[in-house]
This record gives sequence, structure tokens and C-alpha cells, in this order.
Amino acid sequence: MVFSRKVSLNDVINALSTTSPVYLFIAFCLHLIGLWISVVRWQMLLKIQDIFLPQSRLTVLYFEGFFFNTFLPGSFGGDVVRAYRTSTQKLKSFVVIVVERGSGIFCLFLFVSVITVFFSNQIPDNIAAKPYLALLSVLFTLFIFCTFFYLIFCGKFGQQQPDTLGLIRGRIYKFREALKIYRNHKGILLKVFLLSFLLQLNVVIHYFCIMKSLHIPVPIYFAFFAVPLIHFILMLPISINGIGVRENSFVYMLSPVFSSSATAIAVSWVAFAMVLFFALIGGCIHIFRK
Repeated sequence: MVFSRKVSLNDVINALSTTSPVYLFIAFCLHLIGLWISVVRWQMLLKIQDIFLPQSRLTVLYFEGFFFNTFLPGSFGGDVVRAYRTSTQKLKSFVVIVVERGSGIFCLFLFVSVITVFFSNQIPDNIAAKPYLALLSVLFTLFIFCTFFYLIFCGKFGQQQPDTLGLIRGRIYKFREALKIYRNHKGILLKVFLLSFLLQLNVVIHYFCIMKSLHIPVPIYFAFFAVPLIHFILMLPISINGIGVRENSFVYMLSPVFSSSATAIAVSWVAFAMVLFFALIGGCIHIFRK
């Protein structure tokens, strides 16, 4: 799947050999900063649910999540592991992950929406789905915002007790009740969304630095268009840890206007190597904690 566009392995290796260590180091540091922002945001959301864990413990769980993502479809598998291992209050842990992920996806599509509205004419014409991506990004951003606003601030949760609703409806009721708690913490919720904005900003600049390390003359506005879309696609459970999907997504976005297909694949491999590095740390933590 990686070489479906007739890209030779030697071409990719040659592209990797030209990598700038300075930009690569900056990208790695940004990955660490993104991890710290994620831990702080997660801790804030957990506190609202009366789950109190130190940042050191949450960092360990994040590394373990990276490890399990290596073997699971998409990037949600690690989230499930994190939620399961966070607390005995599983439902509240999963509610936190939903809010965490939802705020992040909202910010990703907010970036795409802004770029497609104000920089549409500068997005390369080889991206055939450009008009549809613009419309879908705006609509999806509005959908996420309206869904969260309704569920947290406007939803009618009813007066029935969960014991009278049956198993499935009872769990949905408890899920919404846990979500409703955020109504009373609007200030913290705003901080969470600001942290999500900073985190996704960090993600875009992280990938932008990787592109720069491989001497790809991609403008920053295009990075704010392409990276969120690729990042969202990698979340979907359509391949193990995004393998294959990652490479083809970068080739579709970057070639032939900004780079060759080989260099685009090199970008995806450098990004994946950093993910695997953190996954390896997570694997060691998981093994030795046993």
C-alpha cells in the first residue's frame, strides 16, 4: 500500500538522508510539549469528575496508550486503555476521554474551516476534493460545537432513575449525567478548550517542522489545512496505527506540488518513527510495571 504509486524504497531512503537535524530536534521537542499539554488537560477534566491522579501517573498512562496504539486500529485504542486503567469509575473515565477527544477534533476542523474560507484559492488544485472538504469541515465544526453545547449546557436529562431504564438506556443516562457535571465548571471547560487549541496548534507546527527538515517548501497556511485532515484520518479505525493510510495521505496532500511522492512518504516515516519511540517507552513501562 505504501508503494502503490510506484515509489522506490531507495528514493525514500535518499530523501531521509537529507533530513535537517535542527528541524528534527524541534519537532521532537514539540512532541514532548504536546504530551505535557495533553496530560495537563486530562488531569483538569478528571478533577471535575472527582478523579485525582498526579501528572506522573497520567504521563505513564499516556505512554502505555501509545504502546497499545501500535497494535490497534486508528488512534482510539490507546484512549480506551487509558480510560480503563485510569480509575475504577470506568464510565467517568470514558466521559473524560470523549470530552478530551471532542475538543481536540473541534480545534482540528476549526483550523481547516478557517483556511478553506480565507485561503481557498491558494490550496493546490490537485486536491480534487477541495470544495467538498471546505463545506464538510465547516459543517463538521459546527456540528461538534452544537453537540457539545447541547449535551453539556442545554440537554434535558430527564427525571427517571437509571434502574428503571434498562441496561443500555441506563448506561446512556449515567453517561449524560457524568457529562452534565461540566455545566458547573464552565471556566475549567474553557481552559480545556484553550489547551486543546494549543495542543492542535502544536501538532500542526510539529508536522510542519518535519516537512521543513526534509526541505519541503510547504507554506504554513497549507500545513494548517493538510495536517488536521491527515491527523483526523489517522484516528479512524481503518488500519493498524495508521500504517499505509499515513503514507498515502501525505502523498495525496504534498505531491506533486510541494514534493515528490518519495519525500512525502519520508515525512510520514519520520513522524511515525517518533510515535514508535514513545510507544517503545510505553511498552517498557507496561512490561516492567507487571
